[in-house]
Parts: sequence; C-alpha cells; structure tokens
Amino acid sequence: MTDPASPSDSAAPARCPLRILVWLGIGLWLVLVAAVLIRLLWPVNVPAGVVSGPVAPIEGPSRRASLPPLSLSPIGRELSKVRGVSIKRVESASQYGDASVFGPDGAGRITVKCKEVAIQKLVSMMVPSENDWVFDDAELPDAAYSVNAKDVKPAILVKALETTFGLKIGERPRECEVYLLSRDARRALKLRPAKAESVFWRSGGPGWEFGRKSMSGLAGFLEGELGDPVLDETGLTGEYDFEIAASIFHPEELIAAVGQLGLRLEKSRRVLKVVVIERAPPAPPVPAGNKLRSGTGK
Repeated sequence: MTDPASPSDSAAPARCPLRILVWLGIGLWLVLVAAVLIRLLWPVNVPAGVVSGPVAPIEGPSRRASLPPLSLSPIGRELSKVRGVSIKRVESASQYGDASVFGPDGAGRITVKCKEVAIQKLVSMMVPSENDWVFDDAELPDAAYSVNAKDVKPAILVKALETTFGLKIGERPRECEVYLLSRDARRALKLRPAKAESVFWRSGGPGWEFGRKSMSGLAGFLEGELGDPVLDETGLTGEYDFEIAASIFHPEELIAAVGQLGLRLEKSRRVLKVVVIERAPPAPPVPAGNKLRSGTGK
C-alpha cells in the first residue's frame, strides 16, 4: 500500500514560482543599479561639432530671463544726444517705413534720411557685418522713429543710437540655426547657363523665374522666404537661368522645389558673425568721496 504524500511535498511546487519571481526582481534591481553607476562614472561625451539639447531660434532675445520693458519717449521730442544727429519717435503710418542713405563721400561720411523706421532696421544699415542678421537682445519696443543726419560717419550714428537708447551694438559670433544649400549627388543639376542680358527675378503663378542668378544670390533670396540664414555650399561659381515652382506661403514646398533643380536645402547649426543689440550695463555708482561739492569745483 502506497503512503500518502506529506504536506511538505505538496507545498514545494507552490513555493518554486515565488522564489523565481523574487530572484528576477533582485536581478532587475542589480541591473538598474549597475546602469546608474556606469552612467555616473563614464558620462557620454558629445563629439565636437555636435549640438546637444533643443535648438534655439535665431530670432528674438537670447536665452535669458525677460528684461524689464523700455519706456517709450513722447512723440516728436528730440532724443539724440549727439551733435549732427536727430532722432524723434513718430507714429508709424506704413509697414516698412522709408530709409535713404547717401554716400559715403571721400571722407567716409554719409547723409541719412529715415522716416518711420525701427531701430533694428537702422542698426542693420549702419553696422557692417558679414551677414545681414540682427539679434535684438535688448527687447526694443515696437516703435518707429524719424532719423536724420548730414555728413556724419556711420560710427557716429551708431554712437547716437547707443547713447539715446542705452544700448550696446556690435558684431558678435553666435551659433545660429541655418539652411545649407548644396548639390544633391543623387540628382542631375538642372540649371541652365545664363543667357539673360541682366540679373532679374520675377514671380509668375505659384513660383519664380530667375535670370543670370548666382548661387549666392539664390541663397540670399531663399533667406528672405525661409526666415533663416542660407549658406551657399554648392561650389558653383557661375550664373544661371532657372525656375522655382513653389508657393511663397509653404516653406516645405519651396525646399522640395529647390530639390528639383538638383540642389538640396537642409537644416544645420553654424557659428556666424551677426549684429547684436544689447542693453548697455548701468554705469557704476560714483564713490561718495569722489563726488563734486556744489559750488567748490572739488
């Protein structure tokens, strides 16, 4: 006669899955601890030239806390503190304003007549730079000004803007989001050698027609449509006739149409020399011992 199974023998199979789950949990915990230690002891190095983190826009203020707003001066009041330069705030009646610059003459002097223009536009006209991009880190208010100057050097006008609005203006290197214009090795180049008598471009229907256009000229045109710097890296030095069939309101369509020419537009990051408008740091306080006594001249 066979003996019945003891209670300890029947409970052994039930405890086996529980032990497996416990050991699996301990194993996963050890793997997690090892991964954390490896990440702390051997951090991942980003290769040179690779930008990590989110892409900051090229336009607008720099990545810092918002500045307190600048107060607007009364309309019509003379603001300039530099002799020979007149700056007055006006009521803007047009979208782009009117700016005329005459010169320079043999001494490097210019005459400026600006009506209803923004300070950013004046800066882009007066400050020489490798690129036409202006960063407004000063967060200037949306206002229009009338600026007039006769026979002055551009540096004098820039100085007038700085002293009038408490600014610091100059060319700086800055990493920017750009488009790279290059040849597409997968497609044939569809640019015709220039036969047009002069450089031109005109819109017709959903697109544009170009005559005697260089690739650097095309890059400049694309900048205005895409809103970001476009760098010519095609290596093409000639002039060409071609058409781009795309809508001005659809950047993706424009990029695809450029691709039909055997070219390629792609996003990247580059360090460019751009004009930066900043707020000038406040003047340091004068020590009490250095202040002049009223009426003594000391």
